[in-house]
Amino acid sequence: AGEVVAVEMPLLDPPLRWHRLVVLAPTSMRFWRAVRRGMDPEDVTRRMRIQPQPEQWRAAADSVIENDGDRTLLAAAVEGWWRRWVGCDVEYGEGSAVP
Repeated sequence: AGEVVAVEMPLLDPPLRWHRLVVLAPTSMRFWRAVRRGMDPEDVTRRMRIQPQPEQWRAAADSVIENDGDRTLLAAAVEGWWRRWVGCDVEYGEGSAVP
């Protein structure tokens, strides 16, 4: 069996052709999550303005997970995707934010 490697990449069109899983959250939810983590609201707005729009991410994706709930719902969605694509259970590493 081959190995699976997950890479977080802020590029819509990386030079390598890997399966692209995009995790999207609604714009307002992304904004408030960043502010709650201590970011300045104006800085969040400025950064979000220069990022690709959700439609661009969707167009570049092979799979999309909607991150519009809590961590438990996100973990369940990721685990479901993982089982479909990799065919085994998710193993969380040390220091993981979930299960």
